Amino acid sequence: MCGITAVFHLHGGPVDESVLAQMTDSIRHRGPDDAGLWRDGPVGLGHRRLSIIDLSPAGHQPMSNADGSLWIVFNGEVYNFQEVRPVLERDGYRFRSRTDTEVILHAYDRWGPACLERFNGMFAFAIWDARRRELFIARDRFGVKPLYYWFDGRRFCLASEIKALLNYPGVPRRPDRSIAYDYLALGLMDHRDDTFFEDIRRVPAATWMRVSESGITTERYFRPGSAPRRRVEDEREVIEEFRRLFADAVRLRLISDVRVGTNLSGGLDSSCVACMVVENLSRAPDAGGGLPHITFSACFDDPAVDERPYIDLVARDRPLERKYTFPKDADLLEQMHAHMLVQDQPVMSAAMLAKGQVMKLAREHGIKVVLEGQGADEYLAGYTEAAAPAIADQVLAARWLDAARQFRAYRRLQGIRPLRAAREVARHLMPPEAASWLRNGSVHRMPWVAEDLVPAAPNPPRRFADGALDNWCLEGLGDHFLPFYLRSDDHNAMAYSVEGRQPFLDYRLVEFVLSLPNEFRIRRGMSKWILREAMRGLVPEEICRSPGKRAFPTSEAQWLAGSQRTAIESLFSSRAFASRGFFNSSGARDTLARFCDGAGYLRTAVWRLANYELWLQCFRM
Repeated sequence: MCGITAVFHLHGGPVDESVLAQMTDSIRHRGPDDAGLWRDGPVGLGHRRLSIIDLSPAGHQPMSNADGSLWIVFNGEVYNFQEVRPVLERDGYRFRSRTDTEVILHAYDRWGPACLERFNGMFAFAIWDARRRELFIARDRFGVKPLYYWFDGRRFCLASEIKALLNYPGVPRRPDRSIAYDYLALGLMDHRDDTFFEDIRRVPAATWMRVSESGITTERYFRPGSAPRRRVEDEREVIEEFRRLFADAVRLRLISDVRVGTNLSGGLDSSCVACMVVENLSRAPDAGGGLPHITFSACFDDPAVDERPYIDLVARDRPLERKYTFPKDADLLEQMHAHMLVQDQPVMSAAMLAKGQVMKLAREHGIKVVLEGQGADEYLAGYTEAAAPAIADQVLAARWLDAARQFRAYRRLQGIRPLRAAREVARHLMPPEAASWLRNGSVHRMPWVAEDLVPAAPNPPRRFADGALDNWCLEGLGDHFLPFYLRSDDHNAMAYSVEGRQPFLDYRLVEFVLSLPNEFRIRRGMSKWILREAMRGLVPEEICRSPGKRAFPTSEAQWLAGSQRTAIESLFSSRAFASRGFFNSSGARDTLARFCDGAGYLRTAVWRLANYELWLQCFRM
């Protein structure tokens, strides 16, 4: 896990080493263990190393092949590198290190872009191919590792974080108005390849890119959900196959030359990870160095959001060493300011601040690697709203009785009123354009958004699959939920030089689940059905059967309406806020007042308004 930078002057001109060093040093937190720069005329590569695999100097980057025709900077982990390496050795490749970095380098030399299909991991890397005079760039299947770029037609800059790009002369600091609208009005972020900064873009997940004198070419090498549908004859066999794949995903992510921990929220997903870690370590006790597995959790004095009772259930009768942090609301706006400097963009909720405190806690206890439960909700339909498209699929298939049963169970388990539940189902029965129109039409009832910010026409909806639930899951994986959570978690972890690993995003597991009938994701109103069945006997029953979703909750609403109200009122009343051109300042103040008077549904609007203004201040725009 590291930080990488690259500069390529497409039409000549040497790369300034001092600029490359400044870019690379700005992300030192991503790799405090080692640093390296390499230049060759119009191209330069920079690297900050967090040593996880092969801690020796042999892992230094930028790294080259034997004849110096290929140079790589790499961020992430290829978990199955020990399986790919023998194949390359049989083809005559010789290795000077035990790193996965060198495996990537030789694999690219042997198979070109097709090497990506052989990797199971999270990665973002750039390879300078001197023979072709081009920069080859790639990102993992789900975009776990971030990668951003700026290109003006002559100069190309690449980095793990936007802050590094802002250190290159000529890169503008201007807010992107289209993204501002999506965030302030619709609550969307990380849903497109554009960023909050105008002209700075992200390399798409599951994509490779070539940069040469002729410009940029891109190609997508993986699309989730492309595996054919399975015919299920024996449910128990399917459940056992899921458990085997999940166990192996955890096993691979325990491979490390440093001690590994787990972030434990008390919810289903992180509990499954922690319990499976213990099971893996019981089979290979040497893998844990003889120490109890260590977990990190955010806890609160408010019993309504405190998760220690669930964490204690997981730890019962297991060799787990529990560590807690207690996020507070003191100086919340200052915390938000500092967090934006970490994230390079506004923060979606106070839960992100809590996750940052958990990563800090891990580092304070000397842990460089933590496993997390991220990713399961998106393809296992773990969010409350996933039941609506599942019911819509049953309606479209004329399975009226099944739809009625699912609808009743959905309402009962989630406590949703009939009219609201029916509205949600109906939305998934509409053509995508109509559903998009309804969503964007609600903006006219959002008085905090400046009228000039509203676009003449909303972005057209994307369709990922024919089935409503499949489309919902793939949208969550690619556009809606997952990109935001992965980017936020990565920046939170790397701010404290910690590597986060996500067993649920092993592509074999994702593809397996998406190939199954809907009933393996949602059944009788219960989400993540196959996960719950597969974990029976391993995860405490109270957690396995709980219908609610829990993941690092906070007392955000109480903070905003209580201790932080005065500070936010001052923010919304400031001259700078009124002159931005993004906000309706009187509408913003009215929204805050209505929220504090009990309109709880306006909480997210208040948070976004405050965050966006603070972000503009942070980056002096």
